[in-house]
Amino acid sequence: VGHDVAVTVVSGLPGFGVGEERVAGYRIEPDAVFRTPQRVWLPIEAGTNAGDVVLLYYKSTDPNPGWHDAADIAGFLSDADAVVLDGYYGVVVNHSGIVALSVR
Repeated sequence: VGHDVAVTVVSGLPGFGVGEERVAGYRIEPDAVFRTPQRVWLPIEAGTNAGDVVLLYYKSTDPNPGWHDAADIAGFLSDADAVVLDGYYGVVVNHSGIVALSVR
């Protein structure tokens, strides 16, 4: 986790598709835009490549609530590449949010 952020597990979020089971995700806090982009580390299964992971962002407000590809959320991700290190997926973000990982 970066210097100014915390990541906590959030359970009971809507599934990624219509009618899918509830899922767990991660809340990136504090609820703010960060002074500098922060790398957060999310656990993944061993042997997973960064190119096989899709970071999803949960939008709870209208219009278009639900899960979205984090790359499509304006200003959320920084320009830094995602990396995999010792069973963790590291991604650099500019502000708080709820995220989950999906493997292709």
